[in-house]
Amino acid sequence: MMVAVGWLSLLSFTAHAGAGPGKGEKPVLVLAADALAKRQLAKASAVAAQMARTVPSGEPQARSLLRLVDALYQDLQFDGAGVALQLAAHCEPISITDQAQLGLRRGLLQMESIDEAGARRAFQEALSLERTARLPAFAPPKTAELLEEIRSALLPPPPPALAAVPKPPPAPEPEPAPSLRSWAWAPAAGGAAMGVAGGALYLLAKGNYDRLARHDPALATMEQVLATAQAGQVQQACAVVLFGAGGAALATAAVFAFRGEPGSFQASVQVGPAPGVVVMGVFP
Repeated sequence: MMVAVGWLSLLSFTAHAGAGPGKGEKPVLVLAADALAKRQLAKASAVAAQMARTVPSGEPQARSLLRLVDALYQDLQFDGAGVALQLAAHCEPISITDQAQLGLRRGLLQMESIDEAGARRAFQEALSLERTARLPAFAPPKTAELLEEIRSALLPPPPPALAAVPKPPPAPEPEPAPSLRSWAWAPAAGGAAMGVAGGALYLLAKGNYDRLARHDPALATMEQVLATAQAGQVQQACAVVLFGAGGAALATAAVFAFRGEPGSFQASVQVGPAPGVVVMGVFP
């Protein structure tokens, strides 16, 4: 159980020891060892005396006192840590950081005394000196959570900065796709040309058929008859092909002309034999 240490007993001690670490003043750890011995805390006094003999050269008084308080706390000597902490006045001059750390140790010990209200006040005072001050790593999780709760209340998170995001450059307008209507003349011209060629071949095939049908006297031999028939068949086949291709080309030209926009249609063309085609043969 932690023993409360009154300021009156401390003042009677400090009146004898002096007000600060001046010339001839005892180091704070020696003062702590004497104070702990007077409080009949022999074990804590021995720890302070041992640390007083091994103080690093040039170490500030406040740092020495913090090391002693931490050592006693971790050794569960809370009474001794409380007595030692009361000697903070002998550490002047003292930095803001060390003042804040001493305030955190007061809150740490008050939490061990189940005095959460006192711990809150001590933590608030310490954070008012240094908002980023933190407890040592050995502090209990509940005590560390209380400190962070108070820190969050004192330091609300700043609103996120709204970074100026430059507007993206406007996307270039897509170039207009060429209209199919402007290309309708090409298949129309091709279809017309193939129609004319097919008609010419058809007329030649018809002429050869007529010669065979009327038994043209010029076809005197069987070889001439066969040659005329074969020529007529080739001309007829070519005419059929040209008629079909020309018809498909004209149909494509019509689709281009009336639908106009690319991708707006699907055309299918079926090519079949032209009506009225004369089938040529060899007649006896």
